[in-house]
Amino acid sequence: MHIYDRYGFFSNDLEQVKDNLETCLGIRFVPHDSSFWGEYYLHEQPNGEESLMLHMNIDPEDGEPLYREFAEFPVILQVNDTKRSEELAERLQSSIASCKHLRHKLVP
Repeated sequence: MHIYDRYGFFSNDLEQVKDNLETCLGIRFVPHDSSFWGEYYLHEQPNGEESLMLHMNIDPEDGEPLYREFAEFPVILQVNDTKRSEELAERLQSSIASCKHLRHKLVP
């Protein structure tokens, strides 16, 4: 079973959210840039199982929200292929006031 979660942050400050997440989770994000995501941050576990991607909820091409259903959240965190979904949800929502768990998806 693969688990994918999405979190939204009410903050417009990607750097501040990154710093808060690094402190909360004890991880380090690496900066990246792409034509689809724009500037974003990525943390990948050494075993390749879990990755966390932090980015603005703005399409660099047209300035519209990437996730229109979550347009009120300027910053998005994607948690991919995690085995600790509940732990992360609890830690993030109890430590970062602007964080909201938006989606939880199980893929066999």
